[in-house]
Amino acid sequence: MTSVGSRSTRWFALGAWYPLLDATREMADGSLVACEAVHHPDQVAEAFRWRACEGEVLQIIERGRGARRMADAPQRVTVLTDIPLPLPVDELITTDMVRPRAEDRMLAQAGVALSNAEDAARAGLWSNGNALRVARHHERERHGYDWQPWAGLARVRYRRNANGAHWSTAAYDPTAVQDIEAWLAAKLGPVEIALLQMQGRDAPLEGFVIEPSAAADQLAIPPWIVDAAADFPARAPPDG
Repeated sequence: MTSVGSRSTRWFALGAWYPLLDATREMADGSLVACEAVHHPDQVAEAFRWRACEGEVLQIIERGRGARRMADAPQRVTVLTDIPLPLPVDELITTDMVRPRAEDRMLAQAGVALSNAEDAARAGLWSNGNALRVARHHERERHGYDWQPWAGLARVRYRRNANGAHWSTAAYDPTAVQDIEAWLAAKLGPVEIALLQMQGRDAPLEGFVIEPSAAADQLAIPPWIVDAAADFPARAPPDG
C-alpha cells in the first residue's frame, strides 16, 4: 500500500493479469447466472479500466444508433464476448460453438469446402490431406459430431476423372462461387458432376452428413463472423 495524496492505491504484481471477482450475468428472462469478471483492485484504476473495456463495447453497440431505426429496417448487433455487460443476455454459448472448424476455414478462404481431404489439399485449401483428417478427428471428438453445412450453402457431388477416384462432396457459397464445376475443374482437373443439391439441410449427401441432434446446436451466425473468428482466437490471460 502506498499513499497518493489523501488516498491509498492498491497494486498487484507487474505483468500479472487482472484478478477475477464473482459477478453475474442478467439473462433476457430475468434470471441471473453466476460468472467471474476481471477487476482492478484499486477503485480509481478500475474506473479507468472499465471505461476502456466494457464501456467501449457498450459504445460500439450503440454506435449504430438503433433508436433511430424503423421497424422495416431494424439494427442487429451480434456481440461475442466473455465479459459481463449491463445488458440482458439472450443466450450463453461456449467458444467451441463459434470456433471455426476446418470446413468453415475453407469456406472463408475460397467459398468452397471439400469432403475429400486429398482433394482439399490439391485445391490449396489445406496444407495436406493427413493434416486435414487429423484436424477433423479432433473437432469431431470435441463437438461430438461432424461439421454441419450452413443454411444457404449449395452442395454438389463430383468425381475427378482419374483412376481410382471416388465420389466426393463439395459444399459452397453460391454468392461467392457461381460456377462450381468450373471451380472444381480449375483446382482438381476435369471432373464429373452427378447431383446438385441447394440449401444444405434438405436430403443429406454423402460426405457431409446432417445429424438431427447437431442441427439443434448449430447457430445461425453470419459468415463474416466465421472470417473474423478465424483470425482472432479466443482471448486468454497472459502468462504470469
